[in-house]
Amino acid sequence: MGRIMTTIESEIKVIKYNSLDFHLRLEIAGADLVIEDMDIDVEFIKTRAEEPNKSTVTIWNLSDDIFKKLFDTYAVDVYAWFGDDEPSLIFRGYTDPKSMVKMHAVAGRINTAKGFLASTVKQDNKGQFDIPTVIELIDSKVNYLASKINKTYFGEVTSTQLINDCIEAMGVGIGFISEDLPEKTYKNGYKLIGKPHAVLKTLLDASGAKFNVTNGFIYVQMPTDKNNDTYAVVLNSENSMQPDQQSDDTIVISTRLIPFLNANDWVKLEFKELESLEQVYELRGKCNNYGTAGTTDVIIKVPVEKTKKKKAKKAE
Repeated sequence: MGRIMTTIESEIKVIKYNSLDFHLRLEIAGADLVIEDMDIDVEFIKTRAEEPNKSTVTIWNLSDDIFKKLFDTYAVDVYAWFGDDEPSLIFRGYTDPKSMVKMHAVAGRINTAKGFLASTVKQDNKGQFDIPTVIELIDSKVNYLASKINKTYFGEVTSTQLINDCIEAMGVGIGFISEDLPEKTYKNGYKLIGKPHAVLKTLLDASGAKFNVTNGFIYVQMPTDKNNDTYAVVLNSENSMQPDQQSDDTIVISTRLIPFLNANDWVKLEFKELESLEQVYELRGKCNNYGTAGTTDVIIKVPVEKTKKKKAKKAE
């Protein structure tokens, strides 16, 4: 099957944080808003599974005027970076106004704080003087869960064309499509009808391929896909906790926040008990820009044989 995509290649990096100067920026489409100077908390889950990725964003002491504007839009880009680094898109998602919550100050109290670091009163009592606005984001939910396709092909058509048209109907960009994905020719035409992500899943199931959407880009992968010796980041004992084997095929590595890392990226592991190139299955992270949190749990699915070798090394 010919290539029908362009691959987004990650820059190879070793995590070293010489600066504790950390920044978060929210760019909110439709409302023409950029929020950067306020205290912000972000939690996110990005996964290779087919369900949408999710993020919870908490903005502290948001004005009523800006809060109201959030109901007129739905697209939010969350950027993060350290020091003078280039901003990295940590999450792109869509709001659901029904899930948006603005908490109120405790009865009898006046909201006098100007953020946790600037507050002169009870900085250790988070939330007593600061008012949080909580926004739930779902990655590309608006793009593909609500979209539909109804297209008839007369005459010969290939699975490549069908896949391309499903992705176009989903409204997402192409991050990666496996070159090993087999191509099938339908000589008597074909009809695509229904929700494009469901139709795409049906087209891919026969070959064992899977897809997921991260930050508005779709990734279609075959079980046979292999790494070409490129990777996004090096994880080792200097920048991460030791790998925690939570099941026979699941390893979790806790490390500092890695703004540029996504599920589907490859990481190079350089631990005494585990040295290999592995693909990220899931990321769970949290961070804020007022200096108290910034962590990423890198979840990797590894073959049982590798975990057995890891146990054998440990026994030695």
